[in-house]
Amino acid sequence: MSLKTLAEAVIIQSAEDIMDKHQQEEAVAFFGGEGFRICSWIAGMDHSAQRAIPNLIRRHVSVSKLLRQYDNGFKPRTA
Repeated sequence: MSLKTLAEAVIIQSAEDIMDKHQQEEAVAFFGGEGFRICSWIAGMDHSAQRAIPNLIRRHVSVSKLLRQYDNGFKPRTA
């Protein structure tokens, strides 16, 4: 297995971990930190993707938290 393949696998696994509420905090930290920057560089991602993926992850996590709050009885105000 090449280093590039390993870096890609780490990124993919971390993206999957976003869906697991027990792994989500660690995965978010990965995408916001040095680990993602190193893996994305090794994987050969361009700068645009290096910026876009963490932004996409942050948006997903924000929506997920809002949906969990709604499922737990939180009702947003309506106009």
